[in-house]
Amino acid sequence: MIILSGNRTQTREHIDDTDNIEGGRKMKSDLDKHIGRQLKDKEFRIYFDKAETKRILAQEIALLRKAQHISQAQLAKEIKTSQQVISRLESPRDKRMPSLELLDRVARALNRKLIISLQS
Repeated sequence: MIILSGNRTQTREHIDDTDNIEGGRKMKSDLDKHIGRQLKDKEFRIYFDKAETKRILAQEIALLRKAQHISQAQLAKEIKTSQQVISRLESPRDKRMPSLELLDRVARALNRKLIISLQS
């Protein structure tokens, strides 16, 4: 897990926590059930975890940047890159995984510390 702020963000565990309460009992959506079944497949899980990590990174960087009232262009200038790189970084649809060096520069520019953790 890679964390840019003090908040711990969950990945695939959210599947278990997104239950809808209906009639006093928890109901998982059909999509959650489908993903839950697919996560048993090792190859699917690898791609799912990668996409989920990218989505979380994109969301967290965008939230931190906006909370500090910094534009993409300002952040790009601070870390000596282009606004397009920041836009791609904040896009959960972009499948490219950013380098640790880029993430570290972004974290420092946002007054954060990049923490990387290997978890089971």
